[in-house]
Amino acid sequence: MKVIAVIVNNRREWLYFVDTLQFKLSKENKPYNTVAKAMIDIEGKVKYVYVNNHVSGIDVMKGYEIKDYITIASIVDDDVFEYLMNNLKGE
Repeated sequence: MKVIAVIVNNRREWLYFVDTLQFKLSKENKPYNTVAKAMIDIEGKVKYVYVNNHVSGIDVMKGYEIKDYITIASIVDDDVFEYLMNNLKGE
């Protein structure tokens, strides 16, 4: 399963992302699942993981093999960005 980090400033941005993705997948009649701090596109085999735009977000990423990322935060924390670039797994 492909894991994508979604870097957000706060929970409100994460919930907006989840709502938008749920709407898109529902409209296309595709299965999905939401779990604590993650959303899974079952058919696309993609897991979107909530990553706080703070040094604490690094701990979340350590548990996954991140293939790509999406930034909703306007300015990404330097430590988070550096960790992400050093540990991003290409396809």
